Amino acid sequence: MGAELRKNKIPFEHHISPKGGYGYGLRKGNPAAEAWFSFNTKLVKIYIKP
Repeated sequence: MGAELRKNKIPFEHHISPKGGYGYGLRKGNPAAEAWFSFNTKLVKIYIKP
């Protein structure tokens, strides 16, 4: 997916966490899951303006 976004000059961020997996949601105690909310909030503020 990242390769296609790059090829089409679409800005994106790609974060890979050393631990975790699919479906962790915002589970407390999992650093990767806890960091996701912050990353997502910043991204939304950049691309979605009121």
